[in-house]
Amino acid sequence: MRSTQSNFTRNLLPLQPNEKNDLGIDRDRIAFRLNDSKAEAQAAGLLKNDIIVAFDGKRQLPYRVPQYYPFIEHKSGDMMAVTVLRAGKEQTLSVRVP
Repeated sequence: MRSTQSNFTRNLLPLQPNEKNDLGIDRDRIAFRLNDSKAEAQAAGLLKNDIIVAFDGKRQLPYRVPQYYPFIEHKSGDMMAVTVLRAGKEQTLSVRVP
């Protein structure tokens, strides 16, 4: 696995069930807190502590490690839609896969 993949995924922390519940996110849906916002993420509009709730509009993923979705479904340099929950509102950003 490329180092950019592991660096990116290391910064996505899965939300615990109680955190999902507090935010109104179903248990079976993805939800990751962005722990750090590196230059590429910042350029795409992602901020530290954003909650990622969908990749390419998909809120449920069939992978054991769903944060690897960008690297399974895309190649480096592809653009991908990432939906984040920020200040109680969802917004979709276009993010380049590292």
